[in-house]
Amino acid sequence: MEIILEIKILNLCNHVIKVKSPSTFKATVFEPENKDYPARVQNSLETIFKLGELDICKRTTPCTVNLPPSREGYLYIVSRQVAQANPNRHDLLVPCGLVKDAIGEVEFCTGLEVI
Repeated sequence: MEIILEIKILNLCNHVIKVKSPSTFKATVFEPENKDYPARVQNSLETIFKLGELDICKRTTPCTVNLPPSREGYLYIVSRQVAQANPNRHDLLVPCGLVKDAIGEVEFCTGLEVI
């Protein structure tokens, strides 16, 4: 009996992710799920005291926004910062093997990695 697992990969970045196989040069393109609300790590500044007219601030603990909970059968492409901020999530993928053009813009990546 053969078990077939269906895995859906969703791109939670705000841009297209193009993965090109280094051996076959076949490209797989992942369009953003919602480019207006990508998964992000946010933190803000909190004033901890005033020194005259100056606010002396501290960064708050970062939190991840727009990252859905883990679901069986789903993997999510996110930024490296989001993946590193969520070390217990094994369903997060990050583009790796970036290939850039002459002006330094990423053209495609050669794979996806788990952090």
